[in-house]
Amino acid sequence: MLEEKEEFQSKLYILLKKRKISQKKLVSMINKKFPDLPISTDLICRITSGTRVDYRLSTILRISKTLNVSPNAIIDYK
Repeated sequence: MLEEKEEFQSKLYILLKKRKISQKKLVSMINKKFPDLPISTDLICRITSGTRVDYRLSTILRISKTLNVSPNAIIDYK
């Protein structure tokens, strides 16, 4: 079971890797674009690693608008 988690790569992780954007950089970009709705590095880390599977719509929309992609490009369906 542990081995499966180590091999898992979320869509957001893959997207950030392709664009060469760190999680900290993404948080900075989101917080700059949406100063009234800041997001934490911990939250991005949990979404990227796949340990967070219950998303708030506002969080997903902020991430997708910042990266200029559709929400489907960053959400994994199980």
